[in-house]
Parts: sequence; C-alpha cells; structure tokens
Amino acid sequence: MAKFSRKGMDEYQFTLILTGIKDLTPDVTDALYEAGFDDALVGMSAGVPYIDVNHRQAESLEKAVRESIRDVAKAGFHVIRVESETANAITRINAELLTLTPHS
Repeated sequence: MAKFSRKGMDEYQFTLILTGIKDLTPDVTDALYEAGFDDALVGMSAGVPYIDVNHRQAESLEKAVRESIRDVAKAGFHVIRVESETANAITRINAELLTLTPHS
C-alpha cells in the first residue's frame, strides 16, 4: 500500500480479489466502473478476477478497503481477499520478529 496525502484525505493502493465473475465482459467492467471503480484497474489472472485500486481516498486504509468492498457488492460481486504490499511487508516483519524474540 502506498499512501499519498491530498486535501486532508490520504490515498491508498490495494488489490481486491473477487469471486462470481467468469469473464471480464463489458457488462462486468461497466458495473464496477459505475459502482465507483474509476480509480482502479480491473483484470483477471489465471481465471481469478481482481481490482487494483490505485488512488482510493479515505481517512484510513481500513475505511478505504471497506468502502471498496461495499462498492463491489453494489456491482453485484463479492470480495474474497484483500492484498496490500504494506500489509504483506508488516506480516513478514512480524514473522521475522517472532523468530528473533527470545521465548520465556
């Protein structure tokens, strides 16, 4: 997750992994665009649909992600996972810290 500040709100980047989409038809992409994903790239990798949200403005990452999940639902689809490079990095660091921390 890269974080940018503008107009008192931060901008966040993350990826939503979706279910319920077999093909990226114009109807699917139009529904997602109309639901609020004009700040995103909709794609499919190995048959798995995803949305790369690039500049979602919100007060926090959590609010940005929750708003995006609601937007996906408005389009008639479901999010099954959220990915964020920053969150992944923190998870890796925490795992490393667990192996370095002496246990009592």
